[in-house]
Amino acid sequence: MSLQRGPALLSALSLGLSSLISQILLLREMVVVAGGNEICLGLMLSTWLMWVGIGSWAGGIVASRSSAIAIPLHHGYGLLGLAVPASLLMVRSSRFLFGVPWGQVLPLSQILLLSFLLSLPLCLVLGGLFVLTARHFSSPALGIAQGISSIYLGEAVGAFLGGILTTLLLLPYLSHFQISFLLLFLNLLVGLVLWRRSRKHLLASVSLLSLLLLLLFALRLPSLLDRRAWQWHWKGMELVTTADTVYGNLSLLRRGGQITLFASGLPLFSYPDPEAAEEAVHYALLQHPHPRSLLLVGGGVGGGLREALKYPDLKIEYAELDPQVISLASSFIPSEAEVLQSPQVEVRPGDALRLLRRTDRRYDVIIVNSPDPSTLQLNRFYTREFFQMVKRRLHPGGIFSFRLSSSEDYLSPERSLYLATMRRTVRSVFAQVVLFPGPKCIFFATSRPGTLQGDASGLIRRLRERGLQNLYVNSYLLPFRLHPTKISYLNRRLEAEPARINRDLEPVCHLLESSLWASQFGPGEKRLVSWLHRAPWAWGFLLLLLPLLLLVGAQAVRGSFPAGAILGSVFAGGWTSISLEIGALLCLQIYLGFVYRKMGLLLSSFMLGLGLGAWWGRRKQGSEGWLLICQATLVGLCLLFLSTLSGGPLELASASPSAIESFLFLFLLAVGMTGGMQFCLANDFFLRYRTRSSWGTPYAVDLLGSALGALLFSAFLIPRWGIVPSIWMLTALDSLALIFLCFAHGTGRVQEDLGRNISNSKETRDRR
Repeated sequence: MSLQRGPALLSALSLGLSSLISQILLLREMVVVAGGNEICLGLMLSTWLMWVGIGSWAGGIVASRSSAIAIPLHHGYGLLGLAVPASLLMVRSSRFLFGVPWGQVLPLSQILLLSFLLSLPLCLVLGGLFVLTARHFSSPALGIAQGISSIYLGEAVGAFLGGILTTLLLLPYLSHFQISFLLLFLNLLVGLVLWRRSRKHLLASVSLLSLLLLLLFALRLPSLLDRRAWQWHWKGMELVTTADTVYGNLSLLRRGGQITLFASGLPLFSYPDPEAAEEAVHYALLQHPHPRSLLLVGGGVGGGLREALKYPDLKIEYAELDPQVISLASSFIPSEAEVLQSPQVEVRPGDALRLLRRTDRRYDVIIVNSPDPSTLQLNRFYTREFFQMVKRRLHPGGIFSFRLSSSEDYLSPERSLYLATMRRTVRSVFAQVVLFPGPKCIFFATSRPGTLQGDASGLIRRLRERGLQNLYVNSYLLPFRLHPTKISYLNRRLEAEPARINRDLEPVCHLLESSLWASQFGPGEKRLVSWLHRAPWAWGFLLLLLPLLLLVGAQAVRGSFPAGAILGSVFAGGWTSISLEIGALLCLQIYLGFVYRKMGLLLSSFMLGLGLGAWWGRRKQGSEGWLLICQATLVGLCLLFLSTLSGGPLELASASPSAIESFLFLFLLAVGMTGGMQFCLANDFFLRYRTRSSWGTPYAVDLLGSALGALLFSAFLIPRWGIVPSIWMLTALDSLALIFLCFAHGTGRVQEDLGRNISNSKETRDRR
């Protein structure tokens, strides 16, 4: 069947659009299900690619045995359209279906299990359709390799358009379910176009009218479905309102007489909660002899500002990462809206990191009133780099304070290590650090030794001097909260732990926060996270290099080392490309905090690169040297990324937000171009001398390599060693794949083996 440009282009574009848009939607939904844990992005991509790879393998089998591909193909596009809203509904209701309580942080194993189950239906369809579409629109003259390259190019272009369209036009105005119904309509239309090739025109027209009626009906159905799915997600609480913002999903819920605001599945604050509000503010202000200026980072509309206003001479700046938090709280908590109008309060909506980096102001007290660092977005406020910025913005003798979840009477080994890590991080910046025990362990730090009060007596004296009337932070309860026995026990437990330093690119506390929740799910989960925290370097290199060695070795044993070297480069290229993509997404979150909104742009830049690389690769097919260049370029891109993370001339940590976004966009464009060109070249070499049953093999190897890379990079390498050492390990993987290709090229065995297999194939056809 000759390649028919109209239906082929429509099918490929629809496949790419559906793939990336549905991927963006499901990733955003999984972030909420996982309580904002960005590691779920890598885990979801891993299972996504694994199922797509299996689907492509199955599609290759169907394509090699079926002479009527049009039958499963048009049904497949209809099934794809239905799978998108169905998968959204599954993800949104997964906590309800699996009995996971709201507000609970999921351990990595549960996130992986949910990703594994929830991505299965949609991804199997996507993978099978890729190979079936390529086979359907391939011509005998050009062969299946050319068909795969053409559909690969069209899919990449469609994915790029889908990412841009979703980020700039769809997400700001439509809900996830409304977007999914648009995809349903698109894919049913593609299935109809393919169906018309073998059915009467009348039946096609009736089907088209039915689709139009379905679209009109769906204009209201998605909104109702969206609301119902959120109610399932928050089963047991009354959903007041929900909104998607640049930084994540915000959901305001009511239970009894208390309102709780959740950000991407994590509780930001509850109102009224006077105990939490008093503790967050008064302890820090009492540590300073005469506080005149306060920077409050987060938690202001949860009661923090009201408590700070008890100091009549205090000038307050309130920084909230997501301005929508202030808007929602003002709309549904009228008393907090009044507080924001006080002349003592200056609201600074936006990222506190950028505020501290740009402002020339200095403060007497800086308080971080944010949840624990269970996500990379929150971890940004608990790293050595952030503490250094805080130190520069404090007056001499100024006080810095924050709180972490703890226990008043007993500290488990996991909790002790968690708190000890944070104490060592703070001590690496400030001269004096004091901790107060309790359900929330309160940290105080200053650059002037001897400033902080370590017991209750000094704080009680200042309470009385300032005439403060508090319910919880008062002269009666302070001696119990700060009993010397409790303080001594806390310090003794923390001194015994071998703590590390929490950094932006080495988020140790992010892993330790996961270990705290993992310890509640049984000894198996606890041992796994404990081993992960202490795993030696050798395990990282072993898990990274062993799959490549096994793949190449298996082909070599079969007498085809060149095929192994080619598949090895595809495997390493897929592993590296997805790992660099995840690394870029995580860096965007670490430095700017809004990957929830901008992930579509970065994913689309990667897909645009794949499309450009596939187009260029088709022009260079048969050129063995270009395959070597692509593999060497991957090594160079790893080194370039390392230079931006390790103090090179393009260091991201000190760049402006626009510069960071631009670099990551262009970087992923280059990564995609290299990966796309490498796949087309390797696919052409491999399929020239393989049987028809191998049509889906390079694509499956590429996807399975990407799946394994996404899994290990997200769940093992980054939590254990951080981003920079993990990129160094990727460099080693690509270097080994390059060595294999150079060896095959240097001995001339690729062309020799290629010619031998082509000759054998011709002899087989002649005998038939």
